[in-house]
Amino acid sequence: WESINARPLPAWYDDVKVGIFIHWGVFSVPSYQTEWFWQSWGEYILCRYIYHSLFSIGPENTNNSFMALFFLDRFLLLILIIYLKASTPSRGIVRFRPRK
Repeated sequence: WESINARPLPAWYDDVKVGIFIHWGVFSVPSYQTEWFWQSWGEYILCRYIYHSLFSIGPENTNNSFMALFFLDRFLLLILIIYLKASTPSRGIVRFRPRK
């Protein structure tokens, strides 16, 4: 750490805003935890996963059943772009590249 701490910071560093990175996909449908939610799905190791899985989602649901609930037409892209442009790093660019 000494070698890292010895390096000078760029002049712009103290004035720059923090960046934003968004993961958005079928894993967003349960609206619980992160995209790593599926790693613990079916294992039922942690109490919070048990509670959320059984009482909110149901044990019969799978990733495929959430695909039917993932609606792109309800995604308000313009609102998100306006929000992100107001809060993105001053040296960054907001890009939207949908998958084909």
